[in-house]
Amino acid sequence: MLCAGAKIIPAPVDHDGLDTDLSSTLLPPKLIYTTPSHQYPLGVMMSLPRRMALLEQAAQHNAWIIEDDYDSEFSYDQRPLPALQGLDQQGRVIYIGTFSKVLFPSLRIAYLVLPPDLIPAFVNARAAFDGHTPQLAQAVTADFMHQGHFASHIRQMRVLYRSRRDLLLTGLQPLSELIQTVNVNGGLQFAVEVDHQREPQWTAAGQAQGLALRPLSQFYFGERKKSGWLLGYASLSNIQINSAVDTLKKCL
Repeated sequence: MLCAGAKIIPAPVDHDGLDTDLSSTLLPPKLIYTTPSHQYPLGVMMSLPRRMALLEQAAQHNAWIIEDDYDSEFSYDQRPLPALQGLDQQGRVIYIGTFSKVLFPSLRIAYLVLPPDLIPAFVNARAAFDGHTPQLAQAVTADFMHQGHFASHIRQMRVLYRSRRDLLLTGLQPLSELIQTVNVNGGLQFAVEVDHQREPQWTAAGQAQGLALRPLSQFYFGERKKSGWLLGYASLSNIQINSAVDTLKKCL
């Protein structure tokens, strides 16, 4: 986007999700990128009033919204809200999703749900870019879905990932005075907050012991507001989760 001359303007996020107040921007946005189902990396779910306000802002400024829905299938403690694309009455939302997280990354199949007026332009862009995803992979995935296996797979993985999340939360409980979990209701990872003065030392100690600690500071476009880590659990076995927690305890 930067290569195309775009000017990126960060937007704050609070407990209701993306702040839809655009009064602080010098120019109205042309494109709004958001992950409303599970904001990355803090995991906030955008509230319904915020979703409606964002759609109104997009219509008012004639802007497009890219709705990146990368893991909404894995919601554990609350029912997901309607997608922006489903609420959109003005044809302003470009909905994108992927099978990389729900099936496996090497499948390399993603998808778009487009407003009708944009379909020809995106078809031409796709053809110019690399043609199409291999047809065999598409056909097998389609059969997998049509025969009901995909829905069954999602249900099974939701149970599995929830159990791994619960195991990690249980392991972190003795460290609650040092680590505060953030928005753990869904997804394949969650954020934790730690003391900003101790975070660099703890990060270095954990990484030296083989822990994949990703500081939240890496995700800020502007000034850092929170210190902590993004902890993934979906790809780890129970033994690996317990071992990682034990190692983290020693580092703290």
